[in-house]
Amino acid sequence: PYDIESATKTGSDGEKKSSEDTAAPDSPNGIYDSTYKGKTDSIYFYQQLKGLQDEYEAYKATLNLSWSNPNRDQELEKANAKLVETQQKQAQVMSRLQDILTKAYPTDMAEKKFSLDIPSGGYAMYEITNKNTGEKLYKTGDIMYNVNSSLYPEYLKEKAKGLIVSTDNKDALVNPKAYVEKHGDEINQSVAEIAKYNATDNWSNYNN
Repeated sequence: PYDIESATKTGSDGEKKSSEDTAAPDSPNGIYDSTYKGKTDSIYFYQQLKGLQDEYEAYKATLNLSWSNPNRDQELEKANAKLVETQQKQAQVMSRLQDILTKAYPTDMAEKKFSLDIPSGGYAMYEITNKNTGEKLYKTGDIMYNVNSSLYPEYLKEKAKGLIVSTDNKDALVNPKAYVEKHGDEINQSVAEIAKYNATDNWSNYNN
């Protein structure tokens, strides 16, 4: 039978643990013991994130953001500054969660991928030419991709690699703006490839 006690006490060195052994510090049990066990004031990550969001919403409610306010721009600057501060704190919360999961499940976290969101409202303009008649057709279309969706073929992962990030990537989580700026060329290339795929997938029957 599967020995869950041994599995959850075994650390990254792979040394097997029995039910009587002390859990390795970087094993799931070890991380739980050092982080949560016996700490009655511990709080779930979701609660931390929600608390920060509630704090931001409460602060925003104190500002006068109505269009009739002659000082609306200054109030909006305050709201945006608070939002940036809130998002940075939320990123740190997620970073701690990521650390725990990466230590507990290093292989899974490295293998599990997610794809960067292509900005909403991003459209591509396509010029489609009928090979038989030469007639041109102009279309706009969304640019969409999800590495975990079965709607997209496996080969597309290579073309979309600039948009694909592993869940253990600290830079992408903690400072997404800097990550996007650093990898801008690869991201733009992947967006272009996805746009081509979307066009082919949507209008490949135009010649028929």
